[in-house]
Amino acid sequence: MNREQSKLVLISTVVGAAIGLGIGVVLAETKKEQLMLAEKHGKDQVVIQPGIREWFAVAVAAITLIRQLGNILTPKV
Repeated sequence: MNREQSKLVLISTVVGAAIGLGIGVVLAETKKEQLMLAEKHGKDQVVIQPGIREWFAVAVAAITLIRQLGNILTPKV
């Protein structure tokens, strides 16, 4: 494996780990808030139910992120 391929693999690994860490932090905070609300209002009152609009927003954000990473890693002439 040459130096450029190694660099690309390293960058991809770091970016993937950072994205995974960010998602994990968001999920942990959301779960913590859900548990706090469940204690306060009762377990049956707290429900997380994302709609189609939220899933669409997540899909658009993911596509935008992938395109931006592609632009960053594209060789410049």
